Amino acid sequence: MFGFAGEIASGKGTGTGFLKEWYPGTPSVRFSDSLREYLAWFNNVKAAGIFGALDFEGTKQYLTKGLYNIFPTDVLDRSSAPQFAGFTAWVQNGWLSYQSEVKADRTNLQGLSTALRAIFAENILEQTVITRIRSAETESPLAIIEGIRRVVDIGTLLATQEFRLVYVEIDPVVAHQRMVKRNENVGDAEMSFERFMELRNAEAEQQIRLLKPHAHLVIDNSGPLEVFEGALRAKAAEWAVS
Repeated sequence: MFGFAGEIASGKGTGTGFLKEWYPGTPSVRFSDSLREYLAWFNNVKAAGIFGALDFEGTKQYLTKGLYNIFPTDVLDRSSAPQFAGFTAWVQNGWLSYQSEVKADRTNLQGLSTALRAIFAENILEQTVITRIRSAETESPLAIIEGIRRVVDIGTLLATQEFRLVYVEIDPVVAHQRMVKRNENVGDAEMSFERFMELRNAEAEQQIRLLKPHAHLVIDNSGPLEVFEGALRAKAAEWAVS
């Protein structure tokens, strides 16, 4: 298993694209996939007006149902009623107070990630991606985990022989230019460099930098794409047969 980590717009997705090109059929899972799925589910339920007809207990049951549809049951089964109530209160005080849909922007995705980890388990997202990777049907010798953000995210993975962490670093000016051009998340295309640096220096991004000492490979992606491609290709070929 390959894991990609790095700050905003460093090139993690580019690395994934290369591996999928070189090893067709390689499955990939992002830490944010489950967050986006839960947010989309929530917006659909909210748009249908269902939450407006529910009291706190009914809202808790509905939110819990959504959690079980997306996140590993073993983590949720170990959770208590007060934890589910705490998550419901977090949603009511935040997302349910919005007049419109909750946008899938970096702020809301990071907020959901923080809430899930604080309320349920620090490794809930790690267990989610492990479950999805291991259930994937493929003949590729590789599998990819994208968007690793904290050391605690990969505590289980780092203890295995099958996992390799690739840390991608990049000059912030180059990263901002590429992010605006890519426009992956809502608001990226209009984001100023000042706002970009605020996000880059946020607590969540600072945690990402702590992953670098744990990396099996560090690549600087500030220069020509061919340099990044060459460094990754060499290691991928080595690790694919190890």
